[in-house]
Amino acid sequence: MDTGERQQPDNQANKHRQHPYQRTARPASGANPNETILNSILEKASNIERATNASMIRTAIKEALKEQCRNEREVRLKTLTFNSNNSQTTDSITDAIMAWVTMSMSGPPSIRPAKEQVFVQMASIKDKEALVDFIKISGQETLLSQHLIKPLPNGLYFERLPVKLEINNLPDSITIDKVRDSIMSTIQHNSKAKLIQIKDGKTHAKTKKRTISMRVNGEAFLLLIIQMNAIIPLNNGKSRVNLFLRINCRPWQCGNCHAVGHHPSCLGRLCTYCGSNGHQARECERRTKFCRTCGKLGHRAKDNHCPRFLSEVAKEIGKHDFPIEVLADSEMLGALLKQIQLN
Repeated sequence: MDTGERQQPDNQANKHRQHPYQRTARPASGANPNETILNSILEKASNIERATNASMIRTAIKEALKEQCRNEREVRLKTLTFNSNNSQTTDSITDAIMAWVTMSMSGPPSIRPAKEQVFVQMASIKDKEALVDFIKISGQETLLSQHLIKPLPNGLYFERLPVKLEINNLPDSITIDKVRDSIMSTIQHNSKAKLIQIKDGKTHAKTKKRTISMRVNGEAFLLLIIQMNAIIPLNNGKSRVNLFLRINCRPWQCGNCHAVGHHPSCLGRLCTYCGSNGHQARECERRTKFCRTCGKLGHRAKDNHCPRFLSEVAKEIGKHDFPIEVLADSEMLGALLKQIQLN
């Protein structure tokens, strides 16, 4: 049959059949087609920008965690942990360590006092072993031998700091006692898991909600964040709710000039859009965002993907003593990334 004589499809049967592009591109009744296309382009561009920024943030955090893992291996092998009751004991331990370093002509150590511990990272593994031998030979009556922690099962003298966790947007109806009881009920089956501290926050005047912070040891961190997926079940009267644990790694940022981390002085209240003074963001006439924090165009000082902000985030991550078992395992590292918050 000639192509010109082919039977045409029944229009009645196919009147509802349209090309998918025609269906999605059809503007709403009374809408300007050009305006609809422009809005669609702007929406897609905005989605791409958000996805790109989220990817930048995730990559930066992941690299910071990997760097922490690399440093942690070396720290474990070189560090000795001493228990300390007060600042006077801390000073005495520091003086005794430095006296031995001078006598033995060892490399300079890095001494980090904490609330109840003193962490001494020696210049080399050889120096650490030499100091341990010296402490053992000196006898049990010396200051260093009395405060040095006992070696762990793996032979190291490195005691991990507690990890800080948070529960955000908690209503007043859920008391801190209920939260404590739920956490203790969750970790009670693991004798090594410890809830070291729990602290209630102030209730926000508008939202009427607050944040509860806590500190847990490495075993409790593994149980709560990895095994429980950061979810704590809580029975609140007749209902059952889930509490969501988070790890706050947001650095301090000035509410006026938006400077991140330590800075000597504040420049006053600046526009969050262009970084200038004399007006607010809603009054700003600039077309391009400017970040005074890092000095670059294209983003604001309050944006989480600012390079300077992410650099300070990496420092904050370094302050969290995450278990090396989590940092070295790709699956557990992914679970950890989900719980790190920057707001």
